Amino acid sequence: MKAPSIYICKLLLPVVLALVLNGCGGGSGGGQNPACMECVNIQRNWAITEDYEITTSTPEGYCTSAHDEYNLNMSQSGCLLTVVAKEGAIFNGKICGTDLSWSGSYTYGDGGTITLNTTTAKTDETGAILVDGNINWTYSDSSGSCNGISSFTGR
Repeated sequence: MKAPSIYICKLLLPVVLALVLNGCGGGSGGGQNPACMECVNIQRNWAITEDYEITTSTPEGYCTSAHDEYNLNMSQSGCLLTVVAKEGAIFNGKICGTDLSWSGSYTYGDGGTITLNTTTAKTDETGAILVDGNINWTYSDSSGSCNGISSFTGR
């Protein structure tokens, strides 16, 4: 009796095709998130103002809070984001509507490593101003380490 199996296949085939065509979500591959097909255009070189706040430092006082101003280049392909930091480090992320996020690590000038655990920013609907930017970061080298939170704006 083959009819029931053909009937089941006819029911499952559209479900399987939908999962394959929609990507099943998850992972960090290059696919677009269907919920983020609309994103603001943020491609340009941004003038960033950032304030660093140290949350932990080992040994104590190894890192200090600071204020910095620099340029940050952002480019995009659809809603996929590429950020080039002032040290030349390249980070990949995403844009969802007016929300941006990226993460990654790079070697800092003296051989230490900076890891941007989470970076989030929000832009206005025109993509002209970065607001509410926050970075949860860590720094470590052979002499010590520290963690911190930075806030930034960009124009």
